[in-house]
Amino acid sequence: MAFFDEIGKTLADKGREAAKKAKDVAEILQLKAQISTEKSKTKELYASIGVLYFKKHRDDENDEYQMFFPEIEKTLAHIAELEERVKKLEKAGTCPVCGASVGKNDAFCAKCGAPVENEAEEAPEEDVLETDDLRKLDAVEEQKKADPDDIFVEEDGGDEEKADDGEKTE
Repeated sequence: MAFFDEIGKTLADKGREAAKKAKDVAEILQLKAQISTEKSKTKELYASIGVLYFKKHRDDENDEYQMFFPEIEKTLAHIAELEERVKKLEKAGTCPVCGASVGKNDAFCAKCGAPVENEAEEAPEEDVLETDDLRKLDAVEEQKKADPDDIFVEEDGGDEEKADDGEKTE
C-alpha cells in the first residue's frame, strides 16, 4: 500500500509543478502582451511628436530635418491624389458645408446633416473600352505595321482570308 501512496504523492507533486509552470507561462504571455501594447502607444506618441514637429518646422529652411520635408510633402500630395481617385471610383462626393466625405447614395451629410446633391447620378457614364476592344485595336495596329495591304476587317463574324494571289476567299 505504501507503494501506491508514494505514486499518488509523486503524481500530485508533478501535477502541482505542471500547474505552476502553466500559470507562469500564462503570466509571461500576459506581460509580453502588455509590453507590446505599451510599445505601440510609444510609437504612436513618437509619430504624433513627429507630425507636430513637421507642421511647426516645415517652412524653416535651416531645420536639421529639412531634407525629409519634401518627401513628406510629396507623399501627402500622393495620398490626397489617391484618395480623390478612390472618391471618383466610389462616386463619392464632398459635403458643400463641412467638407466631409459623403457616399454616392447619401442624401444628407452624416457629419453635419446638410442636404447633398448626388453628382454620381447627374454625370453621364463615359464609354469604356473593354479589354477585348483594346486587343483588337492592337492586332490591327500590328497588321498595319506588317503589311497594310493584308488587312481585312471581319464583318458578321465571317472568316475571310487573303489568298496567295491577293484576292479574298470565304
